[in-house]
Amino acid sequence: MKIIRGSLTIRILDDMHSHYRELPVLRLLARLNQLFFARAIDIGNTVDPIDNAEKYNARNKLLKNYAPKMQIKLAAVLTRTMKLHDIDKIVHAGGQYLKILSGSTTNSDQCVQLEEIEKYFSHLERAEKRKMKCLIHGEITHDTVTGLEIPEKDKEFQSLPIIKKIAHTFPGLPLYFAHLSDRRSIGFVNNEPGIKGVGATPQHFLYTKHDVYDKKGGLKNPHLVLKPCLKEDDDRQAIRNEIFSGNKKYYLETDNAPHSQENKLKIPPSYGSFSLFQILNVLETFNEHGKLDKFEPFVSENGANCHGWPLNQGEITFTIKRFIIPKQFVVKAGGKAIKYIPLGAGQEVKWSLKT
Repeated sequence: MKIIRGSLTIRILDDMHSHYRELPVLRLLARLNQLFFARAIDIGNTVDPIDNAEKYNARNKLLKNYAPKMQIKLAAVLTRTMKLHDIDKIVHAGGQYLKILSGSTTNSDQCVQLEEIEKYFSHLERAEKRKMKCLIHGEITHDTVTGLEIPEKDKEFQSLPIIKKIAHTFPGLPLYFAHLSDRRSIGFVNNEPGIKGVGATPQHFLYTKHDVYDKKGGLKNPHLVLKPCLKEDDDRQAIRNEIFSGNKKYYLETDNAPHSQENKLKIPPSYGSFSLFQILNVLETFNEHGKLDKFEPFVSENGANCHGWPLNQGEITFTIKRFIIPKQFVVKAGGKAIKYIPLGAGQEVKWSLKT
């Protein structure tokens, strides 16, 4: 890390959890992400989930075509129709990651939920045998005993016993806990040996549920409607404490998951945030708290170390210079102009990216 006359130069970033979506918006996201990142993990929860080698190869080709400067590692998604031989073929094609996409989130209808995961233990056994890594969206939607729907605020916490069982049943399968949101989960993810890394997003690092809803429960900001939901200030502070302490198990996941303006403004809004530019606010928050020395490990090193990647050799420079988050991006599709609104659109931030 080098700090010189109002600029910060660090190792170029890794994004350990992103959603590149599909064409035509994929083209935009690839162009923007290349500004910040050398590498990323793309979660394959496309409309037609990436659950076999044919789809895996086709999407890999697409990602390489539109993001040639980046190394994007594609995560296949565990679906109810995935066969054991699909795992073999995905690994043969170069796949390293299997995603358990639990919870009622975008394009999750075909995905195996944590509540039913024991029926698919043979798939996890095969993934373990093939030396894959398992990414987990830690939420359940219904109580496994009563069948009753679980309140949003408790869905992550109540998934922990199931994740613990996975960790103990498959000790050779490295688990990675995505987008931590609940302070009650911290003791578990820190102390469970099977969990090799913990993702923290700008959304859960910067915001709380009070930024989403007003005191009467009315929706204030649909761009912060996401999974897992934003929680209380105590949860945000607990996540910050782990990161500011230098806990090497924690790393950046943008969970950058744009939806069109139309889908974000409908009721209910689609889950996910166009969060890419919030990296600049994350940087300022580290600076404000006197933790600038912890920023580079969080965004550029811990993820690589937890996932067994070599560290990036390139550098990126941020400068203390006013930057306005773009108000919108317009993508043309089928003769229509589709608007995508970044989280914090129009906001002035203190840092900018030197290009």
